[in-house]
Amino acid sequence: MGLINAQKKRNVFWLAITSVIASVFFSFLSPPLLRTLSVTVKGRVFWLIGTVLVASLFLISSNQYLVSGTAVYVGATWMTLGAYSELEKRGISWKVSGLTSLIIGLLFALAGYFLVMRTQGSEDVLQKIVEPLKTATMELYPNLDMNQFKFENFILGMLGGFLSSAILISLIIESRIARLFNIKRERIVTGLRWLEFRLPDAVIWVVLGSAFVLVQNWINIEWLNILAINLLLVFIAPLFFQGVAVVEFMLRVSRSGPIMRTITYLLMILQLSPFVVVLGLVDYWADFRRLFRKRAKQIN
Repeated sequence: MGLINAQKKRNVFWLAITSVIASVFFSFLSPPLLRTLSVTVKGRVFWLIGTVLVASLFLISSNQYLVSGTAVYVGATWMTLGAYSELEKRGISWKVSGLTSLIIGLLFALAGYFLVMRTQGSEDVLQKIVEPLKTATMELYPNLDMNQFKFENFILGMLGGFLSSAILISLIIESRIARLFNIKRERIVTGLRWLEFRLPDAVIWVVLGSAFVLVQNWINIEWLNILAINLLLVFIAPLFFQGVAVVEFMLRVSRSGPIMRTITYLLMILQLSPFVVVLGLVDYWADFRRLFRKRAKQIN
C-alpha cells in the first residue's frame, strides 16, 4: 500500500509540473492537464498551485505584454476549470457548472486586464496583450467581419469562446491524460458524458438570432451587431464540439477502424470545421444520435 501511494504521489507531482509548464508555454495544451489535476488533487492544492503560478507571472510581467497576457489567460483558464470541478463535485449538473465556471473565468480575465492596465499605465497596453488572442480568433473565424468595430468590443466573446473550448477539450481528453500519468479517476454521477453532449435549446435560438442580426444588413444598430458577434464567438465552439460528438458517435456505431477515425478527425479539423458546426446546429432538430441508435438496434 505504501509503494502504491508513493507511486501515485510521484505521478501527481509530474502531472502538476507538466500542467504548469503547459500553461505557461503551450496554453492550448493545458486544459486537459488542468482538468485532470483538478479532479485528482484536493481543491486547496489545485488553487494553491494556480495562485502561486499566476501571481508569479503578474510579478514578472512589468512592461512585458506577452507575459501579462499569459498571466491573464492562464489565470482565467485555471479559474474556469477549477470552478467547474468544484461545482461538479457538489453534484451540480454540467450545464449549470459550465455556465457558472465560464462566467467566473470571464470575470477573472476582466479583472486581470484591468489590473494590467492600471499597473503598466500604457494606453495601448490592452491591444498589445490581447494581440495573440485576436490573431488566433481571426484564424479560427476568417469569415467573421469584426473590422468595422473596435477590436476591444470583442474581448469578452473571444475569451468566452476559448474558455468554453477549454472546458470541452478538457472533458474529452481527461481520461487519456489520466491513463498517460497512470492515475485512477472516479467518474462523477452528474458529470458530462461526452458522447451525449448536447447544448441547451436556448443556445440554438441565441445562435440563430445572432446570425440573423448579422445577415440582415438593414439592422444597423451598432451595439446589437457587437452583441451578436460576441455571442457567436462564444457559442460557435460548443456547436463545433456538438458536431464532433455526433461524428464520434457515428464512428463508434459503425465500428470504424483507427485509420478511418484518423482521416475523419484530420478532415474535421483542417477542412470541414464549418460543416461540423452546421452539423452540431442541425442536430438540434435531427437528433442524429437517436437515429443511429434506432438503426443499430434494427441491424442487431
